[in-house]
Amino acid sequence: MLIDLEDLNPDFLNLVLETLEHYEMYRLCILICQRYRLTESIGRFVLAICQKYSNLNQFRFVFFEKFQSQN
Repeated sequence: MLIDLEDLNPDFLNLVLETLEHYEMYRLCILICQRYRLTESIGRFVLAICQKYSNLNQFRFVFFEKFQSQN
């Protein structure tokens, strides 16, 4: 059985992307978005990757503690 991957239903693509996002497979989501030219969705997954691997939350908390101890 061959599946035509050129003309997939947008609802099906959104379901696949939501499922991959649930399992935190963001890089695969970005590849699918690039393949099917879903440029409006790429930002969501890039932001999720940045949030997942960033230590910015810890940095802000440490900086805030140091700032409060000085005052």
